[in-house]
Amino acid sequence: MRKYGLEKASDILGNFIDNAKAEAFKVEVLQDYYAHDKGPSLDAWLAGDHVKSLEIIKQDGLGEWLIDYAKKPFKKTRLHIVESPHTPYIDWEIEFYKSVLVSFVGEDIGLVPKEKTTGLGVPDGDFWIIDDQKVVQFHYKDTQAYAGDAYDSVIGDDISRFLKLKTELLKLAQPIA
Repeated sequence: MRKYGLEKASDILGNFIDNAKAEAFKVEVLQDYYAHDKGPSLDAWLAGDHVKSLEIIKQDGLGEWLIDYAKKPFKKTRLHIVESPHTPYIDWEIEFYKSVLVSFVGEDIGLVPKEKTTGLGVPDGDFWIIDDQKVVQFHYKDTQAYAGDAYDSVIGDDISRFLKLKTELLKLAQPIA
């Protein structure tokens, strides 16, 4: 495992994704990514104008990265560990998932109730598993990522805890409605 600042960890993840053959699997753990997703759609949602928010998502939801990611020929899976009741951010994000990530990108998305993850060793930051061989785990301060750890089993890094966690979380996941 190697530790990196956010920019380098993001670049490594991008490289892992660009070279993926079978699957990109992401787990999100925060209940609010406002610092990352701040924009007109989220702002409208938080102001209570859900209709306007969804219109903006449909018009502007696809950035260049998502367009490129959607073209990748491998399986895309995302799980979000969520608390109950949902935060307003999570409610907005579920609509984003439906409007963009499921319909355009083709991701399989599930929600995992946080109370069911006790004892599983879920990290306190998001992580990606690429082709069950490579992992990038991000570290956060509040809602802002600041660093990441990169693992590559091809060069001997042990990612077994992430693979075990993937298996357990998939058992608990509930598809978004």
